[in-house]
Amino acid sequence: MPKFAKFALITLVSLIVLLIVAMVVVVNVINPNEYKPQITQLVQQQTGRQLQINGNISWSLFPWLGFKVNDVTLGNAKGFGSAPFVKFQQVTASIHLLPLLEHKVKIGTLKLKDLQLNLMTNAQGETNWQDFAGSSNKPKVKVAAKPKKNSTPNIQIDVHDIDISNANLHWQNAQTHQNIQLRALNFQSQNAGLNRAFNIDFDTTISNNITHKKLFISASTTAKISDHLNQVDLHRFSLTVNNLNVEGNLNIKGIKDNPNVKGDINIKSFNPRKLMSKLGINSYQPRDTKALTGVAMNLAFEGTPNNINVSKLKLNVDKTKISGTASVKNLASQPAVQFDIKVNHLNTDNYMPPKPQAPKQKTTAASVTSTTPATAPKATKPVIKPLNLAPLRKLNIDGKIYIDQLTAMNIKLKKAGMQLIAKQGLIQIQALSAKLYKGNTTTNITLDARSNTPSVRINSQLKGLQVQPFLTDFMNKKFISGVANFNINLTGSGTNADSLLKTLSGSTSFALKKGEIHGLSIDQQIEVVKAAIKKQPIPKLKRKNTTPFGSITGSSQLSNGVANSANLVISNPLFTANGNGNINLVAQTMDYTLTVHTKNAGDVDKFEIPITLKGDMNKPVVQLGLNSILNQLLGQKTQLLGKHAQGQVNNFLKKNSAVIGQLFK
Repeated sequence: MPKFAKFALITLVSLIVLLIVAMVVVVNVINPNEYKPQITQLVQQQTGRQLQINGNISWSLFPWLGFKVNDVTLGNAKGFGSAPFVKFQQVTASIHLLPLLEHKVKIGTLKLKDLQLNLMTNAQGETNWQDFAGSSNKPKVKVAAKPKKNSTPNIQIDVHDIDISNANLHWQNAQTHQNIQLRALNFQSQNAGLNRAFNIDFDTTISNNITHKKLFISASTTAKISDHLNQVDLHRFSLTVNNLNVEGNLNIKGIKDNPNVKGDINIKSFNPRKLMSKLGINSYQPRDTKALTGVAMNLAFEGTPNNINVSKLKLNVDKTKISGTASVKNLASQPAVQFDIKVNHLNTDNYMPPKPQAPKQKTTAASVTSTTPATAPKATKPVIKPLNLAPLRKLNIDGKIYIDQLTAMNIKLKKAGMQLIAKQGLIQIQALSAKLYKGNTTTNITLDARSNTPSVRINSQLKGLQVQPFLTDFMNKKFISGVANFNINLTGSGTNADSLLKTLSGSTSFALKKGEIHGLSIDQQIEVVKAAIKKQPIPKLKRKNTTPFGSITGSSQLSNGVANSANLVISNPLFTANGNGNINLVAQTMDYTLTVHTKNAGDVDKFEIPITLKGDMNKPVVQLGLNSILNQLLGQKTQLLGKHAQGQVNNFLKKNSAVIGQLFK
């Protein structure tokens, strides 16, 4: 070895030895606690806050540059009270010096014990930490953007131990009057570094002054971060919020330029109602007390800032199982939604609010005998706002839904399916089909919101419906039975429901076979009329107040919300009946006449029975035209007998009006 090189090597080694000796001397001779006054004074000058170091300060220089500080308090900003901004019992940190020469950051420990951090926002929106960022009134100096480099420097970072224990964070917002506290916060990680797997554990308890409820949150995962900080893997992560537990895996790529997230999430069965109660949400009370008490989910997804694709969805809500796929594209501009969902069975009624109980009305003698109606205050008609078309025009949806068994409004459907297509304001519900009460229905609905006045078109066919069980479930009434077929073709336009109803036009037709009309016995009416003609006592009414029929057919034409029908036909062994009139859907009134033609009345000539239905279409007034009947059959006789016979007819009507009225109850 040349003498110069040998001399240089000896010199370098000597300098290193002297440096190490100097560091050892500095660490052992210089006591950092003696410089507490200078440190607190410097902090006061730079921040205007008071720093208190009540504990000892210890430090090391080589091979680990580190320090440990105990019992430190930093005061709050002016105007935010006397509570400290931050306080901690102990902080420890160390870093290995020599690896820094090789672009390696090797941290030994980062420990923080008993942290107390108070964050505040006053009524003016000012925070107690904004002074650390400097004054916002200073003019901003524009700095020329540096050209981006194609690669990121390869810096290796290793952290042997991160330990934050028993931290407490308190955030007070005077503007929203909200206080949020994170208590007993713990965070641990060992052997953290780039391009290798390491564990992370976290837990805390969150509370606030709004719900006064506490949420326990814990999370853990095995993480891996690429050396260029462009990819993060979270393997077997677990997140627990009270009784909600979420597990899964996440892979995030292209963080710096084109982020892409791929993963799977599994939510174990939990009780959402209990979680809602923990959050202070108690307003939701479903009709079924067991509704929304068991929910579990599993899904696989992939997404970017602009697109999301759910390739697998399995959702269990109580006894309902939902599966399928879904995707959303163009999130940044106009989202395009696609889905294909299958459901085994669903009862929507279970999740509705309880039915309101009808108030009990006390009937008094005065209310029965009074003939003067009480003057009721005029109800103020609510102002109906026009439909907001902007959201409808933004919809871009193409989805399918199939439900094997569905109950809604107590109506039971099977094999219900539909396709929803919405684009640029044209919304179509296609092939809405289902089996219900031994029948089949198919419906197509189109809502065109592309113009300022939207229009609706409905085409629906129903075949083989068992009417009585349908009405029993839907309306809890049994006023007609039989097998029904319906055809509906309607159109309308308007900016709200009222204007749409006023323009409703089209046609409807129906046919019922082999059934009964309940609450109306036309057969018994014929017997009453025959008794009147023969001047015999009124026959005793049968308990079964029904009218059997072989078929009922009819159709109607709608124009501007008024349905006109002139071809209603009812067939019965004893009579046929024809109906005509109108129903005003806008005014909710009706004026309809049903004329019964007797086929065989024994020794009495054939006659007609007119029945009228008028007034409120929900509670029409039903009247039997007995005067017309008697005029038909007794016209000649009453003319011969004179006014005396006519008086007898009137007495008959008055005497038996109560009995006759029972036919319509």
